[in-house]
Amino acid sequence: LLFRKKEPSTTKKDRVNHCLTICENIVAQSLRNSPEFQKLLGIAMELFLLCSEDAESDVRMVADECLNKVIK
Repeated sequence: LLFRKKEPSTTKKDRVNHCLTICENIVAQSLRNSPEFQKLLGIAMELFLLCSEDAESDVRMVADECLNKVIK
């Protein structure tokens, strides 16, 4: 059997915008006070790590920038 790599269902632009939106919201002070913050932070970090392995270099670069911003 041959397995083909699954094609992403979103465009490169969508993936970049999703990363940027999540990053912007996860660093917002209002979200840091939420009781759900730890859970959301974990999900965001998982997404950024997943996007850092994207086939598109632009998506990888934005994901890396988001990781750095959230860690700082």
